[in-house]
Amino acid sequence: MDNRRDALVGAAKIVLEIQRLGKASETGMATVSLFKTSPQNFGNIPDTVDFSFSMQHTEQAALQKMESDIYAFVKKTAEEDNPELKVMEKIWNFDPACKRLVSLTGHDSVYTRVVCPTAMVFTPCKDGISHNPAEYANPKECSDGAQTILGAVLKYDDILRKKHST
Repeated sequence: MDNRRDALVGAAKIVLEIQRLGKASETGMATVSLFKTSPQNFGNIPDTVDFSFSMQHTEQAALQKMESDIYAFVKKTAEEDNPELKVMEKIWNFDPACKRLVSLTGHDSVYTRVVCPTAMVFTPCKDGISHNPAEYANPKECSDGAQTILGAVLKYDDILRKKHST
C-alpha cells in the first residue's frame, strides 16, 4: 500500500512550511485560511486538496523571498511525494508604487475568507483619520481602490472559469 498518493499528506507538509515561514519572518505573517479535501469520508484517501494562503511582510524584498521559498517548497514536495500539482497561482499582485500597509485586522474578511480568497484594500484618508465622521478619501484614491478590487474580482473569476471549464 506504499504506492498510494495521499494528497492530504503533501498539503499538510506545505501548510507546516507556510506556518514556519511566517514565524521565521519576524515582522511578517503567513497563514492558510481555506482548506478543503475531497473526497471527505472515512474510507478514502483524499485525492484532491484545495487551499489558499496569505503572506504579508513589512518589507517587499522579504515578502518576495517568502513567496519564492514557498513556491520552491511546493514544487519540491510535488516531486518527492508525487502528488499531481494542478494549479498554483498568485492571485494578488501589488503595484510597487502603491503604499503597502501592514495590518493584522480582519474586519469582514474574517467571514468572507471561509468562502473565497480574501484581502483588504485600504484607501488613504486625509490626515490618516478613519472610522470617524471626519474621515475623507479623495475621489482619485477611491477610484484607485475600486479599480484594485475590480481587478482582483476579475482575476479570481478567470481562475474559477478555467478551473470549472475543464
